[in-house]
Amino acid sequence: MKQTYTLLLFLFVALSACKKEDNSPAAKIVGKWYIQKTVDRVFDADGKVTSDLTLTYGANENGYILFNKDKTGQIYINASGTPEVHQFNYDASQANKVILSYKDLDLNTDYQLTNVDNNQIILSIERPLSDQNSVKQRSEIYLIRK
Repeated sequence: MKQTYTLLLFLFVALSACKKEDNSPAAKIVGKWYIQKTVDRVFDADGKVTSDLTLTYGANENGYILFNKDKTGQIYINASGTPEVHQFNYDASQANKVILSYKDLDLNTDYQLTNVDNNQIILSIERPLSDQNSVKQRSEIYLIRK
């Protein structure tokens, strides 16, 4: 009986000491995500697509977004032979949303966060392109983790 009690006490202490996994949106995006492709579409006032541009990056070192645990990050794009690097802070505390605040640009961008799993996420944003808000642009960034 004493051995059973000791074993149960040991299991209780061991299991209660285990660290719980963080499943928050912020924890899921931490890491280096390679840009697979970007899709930009422009819609007219009737919702018809008037422009559709897809750029494929090949999910390699030519394009990635790095989300650090300390809520900082970096976007690196080298599509034309001239690298472009932007540093940012981010907030992913809300479900299905991540806000990037660029350090080197006067720009904050609210992205919808979809398809969040361990290997793929999609960041998307929709914004008006005219004063009447009738013409809109929707941009999507497809990211994968290797």
